Amino acid sequence: MNYEKELISYLKNTFGTLDYEYTDDTTNASILFHNAIEFSKSKNSNEKVLSIILYHQSTIEMMKQLIIYSNFLVKLLVYPNKIRYKKIQDDDSYSYILNTLENHISFKNKDSLLSDIRKLNKIRNTISHYMFQDDYESYSFFELNNINKLLESIFNKFHEGIIDLGNGIKIAKQRDELIKLIKNSNEHNKSNITRE
Repeated sequence: MNYEKELISYLKNTFGTLDYEYTDDTTNASILFHNAIEFSKSKNSNEKVLSIILYHQSTIEMMKQLIIYSNFLVKLLVYPNKIRYKKIQDDDSYSYILNTLENHISFKNKDSLLSDIRKLNKIRNTISHYMFQDDYESYSFFELNNINKLLESIFNKFHEGIIDLGNGIKIAKQRDELIKLIKNSNEHNKSNITRE
């Protein structure tokens, strides 16, 4: 599909298409996220550890979604110039995804979100590496006490970022160049229908 046709398809069903690009099945991600939150509220330290590992994976998915929204917003802002982005792959590393988001455009609470994500990553690394120590069961993870607050903070900032980027997309779609692109596409489609 050529650049303009792809852009038009995104403009006509923006958020449905962006969310589908992120994933065509959100069920597993939703279950993973829900379980992470529930485990984080537990008094059982093993369940809290599991919540960190599950939520860490969820943050990767959140960052991917923010990158997709950011990519599209930039495409809208630079049109009629063209820009293509490398699609985030399932096997891309955590640090690659984090760096991609960090070096992308700003959105509400981006720096604070990235700071929280780094904090979660540090906790996950500490716990994951300590799990193989002989005295793991007796080790007291201070970070576990407030993990629920950190996870909620990450989710709230992610949600604010998605809303902010979504609002930016809605505004950018009103640019004259993009309105003209859609109008020309609609006229072209009408003429094809009348010929048939």
